[in-house]
Amino acid sequence: MYEPIVMLQETEVVFDFTQIEKFKVKITDEIPMPEIVLSICDVNGENKRMVMTRENISCVTAQAKVGKTFLIKLILSAILKRGIFQNRLLSELPKGKDKILYIDTEQSKYHVKLGLMQIKKMLGYDGEKELDRMDVYQFDAVSTPTRLEYVKHLIYLNKPDFVVLDGISDLALDTNNLKEADELVTNLRIWATENNCHICNVIHQNPNDIQTKMKGHLGTKLQDKSEIVIGVSIDKENDCNRIVQSLASRNRKPDAFQFSILEDGMPEIQNEDVSIFKMTGKKAPKMDKPDYQLFQILTAAFSKVSDEVKSYRYGEMVQQICLEFEKQFKENIGDNMAKKLLTKFIDNKWILKSGDAGQSRYFLGEFENNFL
Repeated sequence: MYEPIVMLQETEVVFDFTQIEKFKVKITDEIPMPEIVLSICDVNGENKRMVMTRENISCVTAQAKVGKTFLIKLILSAILKRGIFQNRLLSELPKGKDKILYIDTEQSKYHVKLGLMQIKKMLGYDGEKELDRMDVYQFDAVSTPTRLEYVKHLIYLNKPDFVVLDGISDLALDTNNLKEADELVTNLRIWATENNCHICNVIHQNPNDIQTKMKGHLGTKLQDKSEIVIGVSIDKENDCNRIVQSLASRNRKPDAFQFSILEDGMPEIQNEDVSIFKMTGKKAPKMDKPDYQLFQILTAAFSKVSDEVKSYRYGEMVQQICLEFEKQFKENIGDNMAKKLLTKFIDNKWILKSGDAGQSRYFLGEFENNFL
């Protein structure tokens, strides 16, 4: 049984140096890789990259009301479901070693229950029984010291394999107190190690800081100690979509992915890659379009040529690229950009060039990747 936590009190510490040898690491030690709790896969459900393992802690972070809890619902559903979930998330925890403790410190009981109903829906009829593996608590109307004691008690009592603390800041009196932040994060590491579990912490980012700065000294300490820090941001091109990316990781970084919040409030992972421009929040160049959409520009342009000619001259080809690009993407491009696109099309053999310089004709080639 554990001792109650004493917060922010100066006490004389007596060290027991007889225990120090158990912390020594030798090259001859046989230390197995910790069991993987969650992996993130490529868009096709392959090439898994572990992101959460036992005896470690992690963070999910975003600015307020962006979608952190929606991502947590997807992660919880993946662990409850087992195997590949929505082609991106993979949990391989063995049966009997896959208990979940989910603690929410921010939402009302109504909204916590609403989230549970969404998880139930994502699991489907055959997966509803898996909810029995998850204990859920809501501590928004509890004092901070009591909340902290409750969390520790539940971790040591229930012995869960995966813990979510949705609102880790609410376990601290002052997130900018360096001593308190260090004590809390150290406790998280101790709890994860002693109970052979993974603890995932949800924390806000500071306003107007869209990259990695999490709230207070607590956020800094969590970033230092976490196995992975996962960021959630809004897709500026579609505010119904949320972009999920690794901001820091001890393991190989997984590819970013995105999920949509549907009209019924359900999160759903999208089966497409995320461009670097979306991840950085920068506007993509006009030419940065999916290949199959660019090839559609050409099919539209060549649908207008006669069966006898079946080709364009150089100037005509540039003009047609400008015209069809504007029709499809509602964006104007100049001749210079159209010429760059034409070079790309020729290099990809989507357009075949025939004839000498000044007399060349341009014919439609094939889209070898077959986007249909």
